[in-house]
Amino acid sequence: MSTSANTNVVDATSCDPQLTQLTNSVRIGNDTGRIDLGLSHWFMKTRAFRAVQAQCEALIIGQFPRHFFAQTWDYKDLWNDLVVVTNSNPDPLYTFLESEGYAREAGTTQRPNQIVYVNTDEWFDEMESRVVIHINTSIFELLRDAETTADLNFISWDKAYSMFPVATFIKKEAYVLTERIDEIPAATFQRLDREGICVKRMPWTSSYDVAVPRRRRVGDEHTWTIGLDTADIITQPYEIDTQQSEVFTAALEMNTFQIFRRPFSSSFSSSSSSYGCYVIQARLLRSVALRHDYTVAATDKEHLHRKLQILHKFLDEATMFGLAKLDEAHRPPQFRDLAAGTTTSAKLKGMLELPAGWTYHDEEAIAFLRAAWDEQLKFDTDKAAAPLEEDVPATKQGNATTVQELDDNATTKQEVDGNAIPQPILTGDWSLPIPTAVYQIALIIILWAFIYALLFMKDRRDAHILKDLRLDRDLDSQDL
Repeated sequence: MSTSANTNVVDATSCDPQLTQLTNSVRIGNDTGRIDLGLSHWFMKTRAFRAVQAQCEALIIGQFPRHFFAQTWDYKDLWNDLVVVTNSNPDPLYTFLESEGYAREAGTTQRPNQIVYVNTDEWFDEMESRVVIHINTSIFELLRDAETTADLNFISWDKAYSMFPVATFIKKEAYVLTERIDEIPAATFQRLDREGICVKRMPWTSSYDVAVPRRRRVGDEHTWTIGLDTADIITQPYEIDTQQSEVFTAALEMNTFQIFRRPFSSSFSSSSSSYGCYVIQARLLRSVALRHDYTVAATDKEHLHRKLQILHKFLDEATMFGLAKLDEAHRPPQFRDLAAGTTTSAKLKGMLELPAGWTYHDEEAIAFLRAAWDEQLKFDTDKAAAPLEEDVPATKQGNATTVQELDDNATTKQEVDGNAIPQPILTGDWSLPIPTAVYQIALIIILWAFIYALLFMKDRRDAHILKDLRLDRDLDSQDL
């Protein structure tokens, strides 16, 4: 486990030269001290919070990470809200907040999985501080709900990630991820304006536009990743499973997605889609055999999609054998359906009460996904890229962030703010590689030749039979 501070984890030989320039020019200083300074607005024991963050596998999202990377702290601009998301057990986080003087806010929130804690202790110099917690939330939901590219920054217990640092911190631009600008709150534009970030649908010059649409992975060479000091955190009086935390970091950095460019329409219509925008696409991978959920940048008929289907079968198998070890009386009723192939481990996640010591297979799945990811990137390099204007055709109005959940029968469902939409046809993704197409054509020719041979042989056999019958008839006539 890395415990070093001031680590800009960027491969200068392969990343965007502008990102290299950014990471070289910005002197982070003491990362731990800087993040502690920011968190001190909400907590007295900032290191203890980060320890609980590791225990709950929680991420800090929203404005805080963007200010962390920009090295600016304007608490009034932060609205005094610290937004935390977790897809794990949040109870340790609740306990810590209560020890810090926070109380759970009564009343309803904007979302059913959103919980707000408020602290009005006297030691706060400014207005009351709030911690907004989103439970049962993974990277999948973060991609789905992102309004602009400037939103895709987050901080885990040991690293900070900025997915679009060149646009956000060098060009000072944020590109919207929805066609319906009217559905984005005014506060979003106001905050970005105060930070000096200009909101656009896409770059006005083509030099950077080419760099935006691509296949992405959290922590890849286009990500600004800062390693945080964890030496003092793992010694905190909390039950931190260091091995599990390392798996969480590896799982976080195995989340992938694709960003496409929805074309600009020259027609003067009332449809907002005529303006064009960027589209984020990802499939959700989940299973009873996995502790974490993953997003996968796979579209139909790609190599990565086929590998994803194979991984689903492996995970179903692992779940079935895990349940098979239980006594017959303790096996859930869904075990029979899983064994019969009428349901899958993806559908069963969250429905089963798993026994103590349940075996998760995240490390194997991460290794499988990483190998498939590297293979897909090689295919992408070898395949000629389609024109950007044809990447994604215009679809119905709504949030253009497309998230796909791979179901158990290897079909897909796309959601736009919860509404199903037709799957976009992605140029290049539906076309087969040339060797595969040749093999299929050859197979069809051989098959037709085989059928023709069978028919020809049948005709010959029928002709011989008819000839024999005529011969027998002639012989019979002679006998008479």
